[in-house]
Amino acid sequence: MEEALAAIPENLRDPTRAAFRIEVTAAVEVAKQEFRAGVSGSKKPEVFNSNNVSIQSFLEEFEPFRAVMGLDGRHAINIFMTYLGASSQITLADNGAEGLDNWQEFTTFAIKMLSSPQVRVESRFLIKNAQQKVDETVEDFGKRLIQLGRSAFGTTEDGARNSALKDALAAGVRRDVIAVHLIKSQEKNFPVLL
Repeated sequence: MEEALAAIPENLRDPTRAAFRIEVTAAVEVAKQEFRAGVSGSKKPEVFNSNNVSIQSFLEEFEPFRAVMGLDGRHAINIFMTYLGASSQITLADNGAEGLDNWQEFTTFAIKMLSSPQVRVESRFLIKNAQQKVDETVEDFGKRLIQLGRSAFGTTEDGARNSALKDALAAGVRRDVIAVHLIKSQEKNFPVLL
């Protein structure tokens, strides 16, 4: 670098050094982010295509990337928006996504806005008919129901969602003793019950 600076007139050397330091700092930051993503096994998400994947699944794939990159709040939302197609971006923007700064509120909003009515109906059907798998713990079964509940119910339907999930868990669990305990439980909040 010193040889390159020697060829530059003295009055331009300090700005050149400053610009070089800024470039190096930016390159180091990008390398750190790529390294963190590589170490965690997280890969850069593909662009969202509603024909291939539901918004819930896409958010699940995006989450490790967001966590590794240390994205949160408005910054996470802005980065996420770059992975959406034009029609999805327009749908979110037209319905008030710019006013959201909390990542959790945004994900709930995105699921509501980008899920089709068909997805909601299918999810409710799957909840109603859900059965615990032979190799699945009660907790894993409950988590699967929670995922279905996110796409089946809107953000203002917490009571209905909790009730449906509790009923589905009690009806679908493999052991009768657990089912009876769930039915008798007074707990209304499904994640707490789980």
